[in-house]
Amino acid sequence: MSDSNQEKKSPFDDYNFAVMYEKRNAQFGYPGKLLDHIMKYLKQYNVTSVADVGAGTGAFSIPLAIAGFTVYAIEPAAGMRSILDDKIKNLSVNVTIYPHTLETIKELKADSCIAMHSLYGIKPLEKALVAMMHIAPLVLIAVRTEKTYTLSDVIRSYFKKERPKHHLQHIIDYLEKHSISHEIHSIHQVHKVLIHDIYQEALFHCYAMGFDESYVSTIMTILEKHLHNNGSYWFENVHDDAIVIIHA
Repeated sequence: MSDSNQEKKSPFDDYNFAVMYEKRNAQFGYPGKLLDHIMKYLKQYNVTSVADVGAGTGAFSIPLAIAGFTVYAIEPAAGMRSILDDKIKNLSVNVTIYPHTLETIKELKADSCIAMHSLYGIKPLEKALVAMMHIAPLVLIAVRTEKTYTLSDVIRSYFKKERPKHHLQHIIDYLEKHSISHEIHSIHQVHKVLIHDIYQEALFHCYAMGFDESYVSTIMTILEKHLHNNGSYWFENVHDDAIVIIHA
């Protein structure tokens, strides 16, 4: 999903990149089992309203709304928000879009606040945790663990742009320091993904990392080195997620 912090220009503001991101998510099977687990926890705690931080194009907001939840979709990135808005126009669902950053939202209240891989860009992270606990008494956060290994991780490593490796521990340390009740659950998923167009895949990574298109050929070379090829290109993504459940 998209980062909810927009202090600097995000690729998610660009509509064309947002479309590319949306198609790639579908191709890569996101959110997979993660959605089922989140739905289970929300029902377990009798939640009726959900604030979705970094809602993106609606991977969680729309299925939750279709399931009967009242959804407040927080998405400051213009490109992502435009796609989400187009989707809900054709659906009879209760979704309200908040085009604001998380830290600027003061009056919103919900039964639960979720952040599905959308807190990585917020600094300081503690500020996001406080804001989410202000919105709802139940907070669900999905973060990648160090066991996660995706095609994006491969590309980023070449340019020394690895994702933060201690994000989960940072959250745990904060919660324990302030004696905030929480629990952690793990979700492991493996997806074998076919890459139908290696140029488009390289272009996606180029935009995602903020590079201009002159980097596409370099990224294509990296992809060709790491993708399996027995008649078609494919890669096995390993997603090892932790769901942090916070009882604020």
